[in-house]
Amino acid sequence: MPYRAPIDSRPPNGHIMNRKVCALCAQRFLGRGDAYSAPFYCSSACKTEARRQRRAEERDPNKPIRCEACGERFTPQRSTARFCSARCRVAAHRELSPLVTRFRCA
Repeated sequence: MPYRAPIDSRPPNGHIMNRKVCALCAQRFLGRGDAYSAPFYCSSACKTEARRQRRAEERDPNKPIRCEACGERFTPQRSTARFCSARCRVAAHRELSPLVTRFRCA
């Protein structure tokens, strides 16, 4: 029969092991640190899935944003959109381009 360390005991590396519950799947597991710190996950797969779900909640495709060039509110077609139109995108690039060119040539 293999040796099982008692719960809340100190393993050889000195970390305190506590009973924890996975924040995603509610599975019980042993984890390091105190029971009151940030959410813990039973596996890297649960941690990755929780991060994916959080980011999906933050990124609402129907949420209007402000154009960085003209300040008009618009609903983006992509999650990475920064400008309301090609005209604003080109205008913003032209404003920035003399600065970029000046620093590159110096």
